[in-house]
Amino acid sequence: MLIEDDYTSKVTWTYETNHGKVTFDFDSTEMNVKEMFLKWVDFMCAIGYNLDRAEMEAMWNGEV
Repeated sequence: MLIEDDYTSKVTWTYETNHGKVTFDFDSTEMNVKEMFLKWVDFMCAIGYNLDRAEMEAMWNGEV
């Protein structure tokens, strides 16, 4: 049986190349899917991809 107080949702994203490895861990408890998607956008920007956060959020919302 799962006790709610002991429940956390840990998410780990890892990006690895021949030059190194970047790992991003965070707790997704009480986070909806859109918030998790925007965390992914932030992670991708942090590792060097050029994503426009506002454009990605608009895409998520079906505005693009």
